[in-house]
Amino acid sequence: MARFSVASLLPLSYTSLWATTSEGSSSVYMRAATLGVVAGMRSMLPFALLNWTKDHDQEVSDEVTIQHVLNSPGVQFLASSAAVGELLGDKLPMVPDRTNSGPFMGRLVIGAFAGMTLCRRYHQSPLVGAALGAAGAGAGTLLGHYSRVVLGQTTGVSDTVWGLAEDVVALGLGLFAVQKR
Repeated sequence: MARFSVASLLPLSYTSLWATTSEGSSSVYMRAATLGVVAGMRSMLPFALLNWTKDHDQEVSDEVTIQHVLNSPGVQFLASSAAVGELLGDKLPMVPDRTNSGPFMGRLVIGAFAGMTLCRRYHQSPLVGAALGAAGAGAGTLLGHYSRVVLGQTTGVSDTVWGLAEDVVALGLGLFAVQKR
């Protein structure tokens, strides 16, 4: 039977808050920020990519943690389904603007969790990863939105086409961020 502790639900444990190794921390931190940019462009894509590229040989623990829950098959299926749904739904005119306060804050939180998860994967500081992921998500949200608006207005090309181009950019950046080195 799995052991459960309230502390295990916290995304950052006190002892691992500043944990780092000398193995390419700047590269990992750049990738955490990049994954945050992806969260700003397509909010559901980072978790799908992290789940698709996770190491299946990771040490199994009896302790129930957020990471354990995120790695469950049901959550993996939901993350993948949500990412595909967002790629399709983003082109619909009824979808709320990602720069509205609710969607914007959600992207910041998702970017923070994605950056934290990536940094934990490579034994870097999850706090730094969360900060960089959130900052990247803010930048990705604003850059993605305003790029589509300006490009649509100046070229006359439909927003759907620019949305598809943004999908390709987000997927490419996301794959770059999560690939094993």
